[in-house]
Amino acid sequence: MKMLSEMCGKKEELKDMEEKVEVTHELGSYQRRMINCGECNVIKTLSQTMSVEEISNAIQKPIEDIKRILESR
Repeated sequence: MKMLSEMCGKKEELKDMEEKVEVTHELGSYQRRMINCGECNVIKTLSQTMSVEEISNAIQKPIEDIKRILESR
């Protein structure tokens, strides 16, 4: 992108684009963390009444992932 913007003489536009990409990346990371946190809470709640295998089937996640989340309590 830098090379392209320098060739076109649009350095300010590049800076704006880089800032937007950085903010978008940060929001995406935050969103993924919140989804993971919510998913962990759901799995922990389900584990009170369901087996690891049942949870795995219900949410279509590998048993190993379910066990890892439950062990992190």
